[in-house]
Amino acid sequence: MKIIFAGTPTFASIILEGLIKEGLKPSCVLTQPDRGKGRGRKVIISPVKKAAIDSEIKVLQPLTLKDAEIQSKIEIMAPDLLVVAAYGLILPREILYTPKFGCINVHASVLPRWRGAAPIERAILAGDQTTGISIMQMEEGLDTGPVYESSSTDIIPGESVSGLEARLAFMGSDLLCKVIINLPGSKLKQERQFATYAAKLTSEDRKIDWSHSTEMLFRQIWALSERMPVTVEINNQKIQILEAIVRQQKLQETDSQMVGSIIGADKSGISVKCIDGLLSITKLKVIGGKGAILNPSSALNGFPHIFRKGAIIKNINESD
Repeated sequence: MKIIFAGTPTFASIILEGLIKEGLKPSCVLTQPDRGKGRGRKVIISPVKKAAIDSEIKVLQPLTLKDAEIQSKIEIMAPDLLVVAAYGLILPREILYTPKFGCINVHASVLPRWRGAAPIERAILAGDQTTGISIMQMEEGLDTGPVYESSSTDIIPGESVSGLEARLAFMGSDLLCKVIINLPGSKLKQERQFATYAAKLTSEDRKIDWSHSTEMLFRQIWALSERMPVTVEINNQKIQILEAIVRQQKLQETDSQMVGSIIGADKSGISVKCIDGLLSITKLKVIGGKGAILNPSSALNGFPHIFRKGAIIKNINESD
């Protein structure tokens, strides 16, 4: 079977490597163009490109798939199947219906829940106890196509998003190989009435509201810690909150303190008052510093003036 694979991040590279391992090596890989990263804007190739090069697979990196030239190249290759996994570009109609078996997407949720760009983070933010993988036939709607196979797994509280994503990728790789081997196979329409939308993460998601429950704040910090960390201001210093734990559910002597205020700090954490208890910050980064990830001891030793008792933790655009 002649397969084209389209993907970009580590999630997709795990799936690509799974295809290769199972004897379903693609003849061509589509991935996002190389881009600069970090302070020096050093050009970094995508994990999918690296995996393709290592396996001597042809790589194409178009800026868009709407261009007639790339559409012609794909048509000339006459693929039986195009597999998409976290590619990052929209497939136009001209490509969707070119392969014999169409285009199949490996999506990180149990559809129709969490259609869209950020299914893993949105599942965590919503407090879902499970998530999963769906192998879906692509059509012109956003993740609306019929599903070949799906499988679920528990969301483990506090597990890194990258760790959960890797687990889902390996699950997806196994399911995808099963689907491809059994093509054309059978598929089920999604029940549209149960659909939810996993909107792309934006700067608004980084803002924190200390009047929310400690559990909700914990999930927000956890879900965003790797890609778009919660960013706040303490004593005129910008801080990224990377990890926190719920210390206690009932407020006692801190009842008179304002929500969002630091009520104590030691080597175990920087405790903040919330509406229903305390949230303890256990990992953070000071923006403008050396960029190091700090535990509470390091933060207090290096920046004691920032994390003093009574300090108010604000969103960046908040006024005094």
